[in-house]
Amino acid sequence: MVTYWKDKLKGVRSVMEYVMDIFNSEIETFDITEDATSSEIHYIFQWMAKRKTAFSLFILDCNNVTTDDLNFFFRNIQISKIACLNGRFPETYRHQRSQFWTFPRNVVNFYAGV
Repeated sequence: MVTYWKDKLKGVRSVMEYVMDIFNSEIETFDITEDATSSEIHYIFQWMAKRKTAFSLFILDCNNVTTDDLNFFFRNIQISKIACLNGRFPETYRHQRSQFWTFPRNVVNFYAGV
């Protein structure tokens, strides 16, 4: 998607909220595959947490994600089916090789392959 707003995240958010209002529906799938900065990822995570919606699919290329961002994601964002986190995690992030997180609506398998 090409945007012409000064702040592309606010522009995309405005369009998404407008479309959700028109069709009276929620966004169910989120895919962040561009190289987003840590501040952009944090902004997106905060917006997702405010929606109070269980997303069915979430994909993130997480080369620029911080430990705080990952902790915020797993504590505050509901995923009902699939969460796919691609890339290298920060070295400071503590995780098990294969771990399960339970969200209110489903179980998400998180595999951190090396």
